[in-house]
Amino acid sequence: MRSVVLVLIVHTYHEVEQPYGLLYNLLPALREKARVAVIDLDQPTEQHGIPHALLLCEFHALGFRQTHWGWLRDKIEYLALFEPPTQVPALDQIKACSRIPYR
Repeated sequence: MRSVVLVLIVHTYHEVEQPYGLLYNLLPALREKARVAVIDLDQPTEQHGIPHALLLCEFHALGFRQTHWGWLRDKIEYLALFEPPTQVPALDQIKACSRIPYR
């Protein structure tokens, strides 16, 4: 399969109820050197955002590596860019992130 070069998730990642499932199921579709970009608000998920630390933890749990992060607008909206791992992790190796407090 491996046909996807870029995934762009804009202001919706915080709505995903099963982020580990989303990322795990995305892995087989990603080409080598593909990128996953997330644009979202750096605020609690209850306020329709996702703290950068939580986003980073969830992506790292599946072996993704952050390649870029930066502010986009008023230092509340950010862009995070990730590259996938070379191998899909075993399900029992994926550890859920504990609740990360906002700032």
